[in-house]
Amino acid sequence: MRVVIGKNRINTIEVGCLITSFISIIVCLFFGKGVYQYVGFLPLTFFSCYLLILFSEVRKSFTVKIISLCAFLRYVVLSVFQSICPVYTFSRYTTQNVDLIFKAIALMCYELVFVSIFIKFYFSIKHSNGFEKPVSMQVEQRFTSGRNKYGLIFIFSMCAILYSMINPDLMSQISFLVIKSNTSVRMGQNAAGSSSGDMILRQVFVTAVLSMFVIVITLLRTRIYKKHPKLSFHCSLLLAVLCTCMIVSEQRSSQVYCAFAAVILLIQLYPEKKRRIITIIGAAAGVVLVMLSIYKTFFAFMYSTYADALINSNMGLESVVQNLEIYLLGPVTVASAIQFASVGAFNFSLSQLLFDFGRSTIGVSFFFKGSDKILTSEAYNQFITGGGANSGYLLPITGQGYEFLGFIFSPVLICLFFYLAFKIEKIMFKSNSTYIIFFVAYIYIRVATCMVSSNLNSVLVALSTVMVSAGVIFLLQYFLTIIKKRR
Repeated sequence: MRVVIGKNRINTIEVGCLITSFISIIVCLFFGKGVYQYVGFLPLTFFSCYLLILFSEVRKSFTVKIISLCAFLRYVVLSVFQSICPVYTFSRYTTQNVDLIFKAIALMCYELVFVSIFIKFYFSIKHSNGFEKPVSMQVEQRFTSGRNKYGLIFIFSMCAILYSMINPDLMSQISFLVIKSNTSVRMGQNAAGSSSGDMILRQVFVTAVLSMFVIVITLLRTRIYKKHPKLSFHCSLLLAVLCTCMIVSEQRSSQVYCAFAAVILLIQLYPEKKRRIITIIGAAAGVVLVMLSIYKTFFAFMYSTYADALINSNMGLESVVQNLEIYLLGPVTVASAIQFASVGAFNFSLSQLLFDFGRSTIGVSFFFKGSDKILTSEAYNQFITGGGANSGYLLPITGQGYEFLGFIFSPVLICLFFYLAFKIEKIMFKSNSTYIIFFVAYIYIRVATCMVSSNLNSVLVALSTVMVSAGVIFLLQYFLTIIKKRR
């Protein structure tokens, strides 16, 4: 259902988003007390930015849709939970300082206003009038077998998969659908203790499996579809589900990346099957994410079954809100970043910021390996855990921007990532290479969702890892194809 407002058409999802935001403002107004007496400014800011700016821009870019969704979760959903069941602590960090929480809320509001204005300015400069949809030519013309020859990638993938299958240490970190319970040792601990060589082999294996997936579904669409359309589509969908259900260590992010990339590619290969593709792959990813969450949150590795882990859990609403706070980077998390900046125990210099970028970028990081510096995210984790850990908690990107650039320019870093997401989006929807579409979509979703569940380090590592592993293989294939054509 669509309603016309002026020159714009608003659908039921957008109406629901605005209504929910408005209701959340009222809820926060009545329930937000004490430290969270100002939390209502968060949904109010979202409501204002969405109504005045984002609403008109979501039709111009898929990225704006994702940013709006992330902002809705962070500014609206989390605010309601924090009002009803306020949380003041995570790890060893605790604050009930009204002024500090108010400053954190103010920084979050400023971040969303800054990002919204940046989006408006970007599209006013680009003079974009339309959503970045896939090119309109026929699938057969766009993805011809001549344009998608992956012989070298196929050979590499086969060799990498076969080698990995005889490596027990590597295969012990790979699961399907669920991670085995009753092991007494968390899989993530084993993965964390892996050597650099094992981590490289694990990434090579993942890249090989995903590359093989792209090759097979490309062949199904370009060679089999005309004679057996149903077989081609169902096999492609099944392979996408199998890839989505492959668990690497206990990383939930891998399921999100793979599911999203598979959906984007299959929709462009089978545009008439869009709804079915989204439903089935989304359901598969949802099941895996739920099982992984049970494993990580309820410590299923300590129990004989997942059901026993759930039965013996004492997780209440407060624990749920605390997890939302950590993953959605709420006021307490932002407050910890502000307080970390004011302690004065860390050098927030330009050289440190450059080190953070360089050390987090695979390939470039080699040149920073001998430095006596540590990542800002490591120092932040030491701060909030009382020196107990170097990782595990996320320093918000705008929080890191605040530490290095000050309040006024704090959202500049996150806007740089959103600018990159806009550029990647065009490639994702316009490329004629199925390989490029899949792996570009794989990194795109990490960059586009960097407002939540992200820090500078995690985004750069994910981005550069795929670019190096999948990018190098594709370039070798590309140059080999050029050499063959010249001969």
